[in-house]
Amino acid sequence: MNVEHLFPQDASSTSDTNIEGEVKKYRQKRRRKGRERAALERRTAPSEADHIVGFARIWAPYGGAPDDEVFQRFGMARSRFIEKVWETIQDAGCDSRIADQLATAYPRTQVPPTEESETYG
Repeated sequence: MNVEHLFPQDASSTSDTNIEGEVKKYRQKRRRKGRERAALERRTAPSEADHIVGFARIWAPYGGAPDDEVFQRFGMARSRFIEKVWETIQDAGCDSRIADQLATAYPRTQVPPTEESETYG
């Protein structure tokens, strides 16, 4: 059997080039899909900050979340939740419109001065 007849030189080099091209396309597609999947996971996996601010915004039009809802959802007292809301807004750099929306329902409490901040005359 004439092997050269079945696989001519020109055809095998062309087929190698085609295979390499297909492999390259496959790898590019696979990498792109991996990046897209990672981006989607980042967008769809809400952080604790997203949960806190989102929950606070839902209840804001009603004067804020009730104590039992806060405790059931986050396992903390409402006063601690309010502190956490403002910490989250500050740390996450939330839009000022969000802060304004939450200010009425979740008023900031006055933080008592610490010994270090008091000045003695």
